[in-house]
Amino acid sequence: AKPNRNGLALAAALGVALTFVWVIGDHYTPHFAFLGNRVGYNPFEEIANPAARWTFIAVRFFGLVVIVPIVEEVFYRGFLLRFVTDIDDFRRVPTGRFTLAAFLFNVVFMASSHPEWLVAAIFSAAMCSLIARTRNLFACIVAHGVTNLLLGIYVMQFHQWQYW
Repeated sequence: AKPNRNGLALAAALGVALTFVWVIGDHYTPHFAFLGNRVGYNPFEEIANPAARWTFIAVRFFGLVVIVPIVEEVFYRGFLLRFVTDIDDFRRVPTGRFTLAAFLFNVVFMASSHPEWLVAAIFSAAMCSLIARTRNLFACIVAHGVTNLLLGIYVMQFHQWQYW
């Protein structure tokens, strides 16, 4: 179910705020080799053909704004929170309800899957808080999509290809 207008406004506002957290916070986050690193890919240098370049950019934005938010939110907030809360049958756990242990596991697991571990942890905590408040996974997908859209625009505008 889609959240009400207030839920969507909250999700969009959180997505904007988390964009700033990601960009600013990453500059202060120590990066650890075992978490990997992001290699910048500049399509303007790597793809000579303009049609191919803009096709790449369009597909990249689609993945960034639509596919990644759906996949990550369904996994992290739709499944993992509930699974850690009730390992015997996660389906018994209503969306947006979870234990402190599930919250902490979710934050640590998401942080450990990103080189920008500190901002990923903050992002995960914010998404957990959003789903707890709205009880709606779609709100998290919207917030994540807004964050990724703005990060994509940031990448293009300021040539910060490491986020690509």
